[in-house]
Amino acid sequence: MSARMSDSTTAPVPTIVVDPTAPRAPDGEIDTSDGGGYVLILDDGGTLALAADLLLGREPATHPDVLAGHRRGLLLVDETNAVSRHHLAVSVHTGGVEVTDLASANGTMIVDNTSGTTSHLVPRRATRLSIGDRVHLGARWFQLGYRRNV
Repeated sequence: MSARMSDSTTAPVPTIVVDPTAPRAPDGEIDTSDGGGYVLILDDGGTLALAADLLLGREPATHPDVLAGHRRGLLLVDETNAVSRHHLAVSVHTGGVEVTDLASANGTMIVDNTSGTTSHLVPRRATRLSIGDRVHLGARWFQLGYRRNV
């Protein structure tokens, strides 16, 4: 994924390597007290630690939440323009990770990791992700993962 942090952040979100062969904790049994955490596994194989709430899009630095410092911007390079300027918000809570489509022009789809079913996000309604769920923004996508520090 040709993704990079927008210039409006003070520091880049750290990138880590996730071992795809390592076992991941089931959703209900995730213990974040060990220094582990949620990651986005990007469509180019890279990973991005979810150290802060994010705003994804072609121009995230211009969104009021990014300008105010409430979210970090994650710029998605997309030559097809299927990704909106302010496409998707990703929020990290103690109970998990939620995504919210920001009324993007082309919408956002989630592929459920367990059932394989695809559903469209309802604009401006937060939807909780499960580990392994894949989120599609046009031709771009990411998958929710989890890692533990060793």
